[in-house]
Amino acid sequence: MIYEIKYQETKLKYTELNSEYRDIKSQYNKAEQKIKRLETEKEKLLDLILHLKPSLTVLTDDCITDTDIQELSCTSRKETVVIPPKKLVESNNTLIKVTNSNEQDEESEIDLDGVDEVEPVVDGKLRKRKFKKRDTRSSAKKLKLLKMDEENNLILPFTIKKNGSEVTILNIGTIIHDRDSFHTPRFIWPANFHSQKLYHSFTNPDQKCIYDMFILDEGENPIFQIVVNDEGVEPRIFRATSASGVWKKALQELMERKIPNAKTTVSGPDFFGISDLGVINYIQELPDAKRLKKYIRQKWITENEEKVN
Repeated sequence: MIYEIKYQETKLKYTELNSEYRDIKSQYNKAEQKIKRLETEKEKLLDLILHLKPSLTVLTDDCITDTDIQELSCTSRKETVVIPPKKLVESNNTLIKVTNSNEQDEESEIDLDGVDEVEPVVDGKLRKRKFKKRDTRSSAKKLKLLKMDEENNLILPFTIKKNGSEVTILNIGTIIHDRDSFHTPRFIWPANFHSQKLYHSFTNPDQKCIYDMFILDEGENPIFQIVVNDEGVEPRIFRATSASGVWKKALQELMERKIPNAKTTVSGPDFFGISDLGVINYIQELPDAKRLKKYIRQKWITENEEKVN
């Protein structure tokens, strides 16, 4: 009789603990999903910041915290923006305002090209920021055409140069039109896009090695992958949900290894080669590009139009 009572008590205790375990596991799974979502948002936010201006690409996680991130209101109707000192990101004695608004898609309402360099804070007071007219995709740029063969097919591979840096494009990829995360107002992320560039070796500070860059279709969001092919060691693989985010991971390891002359932050679209005007022009003419909801097509100035002007 005593054993039966103890058995029932133990069984009840087990049921209670099992129920508590399921509740904790459910909360853990929800927290894990939230963390992944926040990481994705953070990487996209870094992508936005890195497009402010090359002079602002010193931003790293050390100077950005979740509490620092506030909404930036910079539209064509507002020529000046006053930013309260408490809602700033501090970097190298300069305070910078960034955005993280859930009410709008990332990169959908603001274009960070054409922004003046922010002014330093003097005696704890912040001056008004003056912004140039937004450089949107509706602003025409000089047309750049990629080389085609006699049958009008793109000649691959080809190398592009920007600011002394070279990127070789091996495959353009294909448009994914049924998932909005595969494009922004400024960029299209084609599945199976593949490019290469030479960058600092992880094992030999005096040498460079090949970095293979991919845009992969593995679900709802594009996966940006870098494969570092260092000689004599297993390839290093970095993955993230944004171009700048994956490069941030690679650069972080280079910094930890104290590799000299490696940058602290870079523009992912530039290093992938996808911001090249010729690449932009070719991609936005691919099949299904016109079906992309958020993308703003780049307008071009032809040679004839230049001569007239």
